[in-house]
Amino acid sequence: MILLNFAHPLTDDHLRQIETLTGQAIVRVIEITSQIDPQQPLQPQVVAMADATGLSSLEWQTHPLLTAPPSLNFIAVVLVAELHGRCGYFPAMLRMRSVPGSLPPRYEVAEILNLQAIREEARVVVSAFFEGGSFLPPSTCNPVALSPLHIPRASSHVYLTKHPRHVK
Repeated sequence: MILLNFAHPLTDDHLRQIETLTGQAIVRVIEITSQIDPQQPLQPQVVAMADATGLSSLEWQTHPLLTAPPSLNFIAVVLVAELHGRCGYFPAMLRMRSVPGSLPPRYEVAEILNLQAIREEARVVVSAFFEGGSFLPPSTCNPVALSPLHIPRASSHVYLTKHPRHVK
């Protein structure tokens, strides 16, 4: 597996934890700085970060990848979109967490997030709710006013069924 690290440096212990969680050997770690110029447009800077990995089109699409995303949220979300475009799927993400009570602060591997599986699970859940949902033509609804209702993008109707994660 290739580990794309857009975050803080990872220790040998972190790498062992990752290999244990994934059941795969890390064959290469690529360190990419995620510093940006906030006065410049973000997308070209994130594209440059992805380019800095040095991966070929074939590698993006055929090698198992794990990404340690940058901490800054808006860099991370644009990076996820960029990586999805290059890979053709949502790559797995590494989540780190602080070790409680550690001085100086230390971090450990919290989990590996399989974003593609999360996306596919969400699509199954949403499609199951389409059949029972009522709908209104899109011209009669304000999508902003419907939040947190689920609004399917690929439909010509706005379904008024609450997303199951919002139902208590």
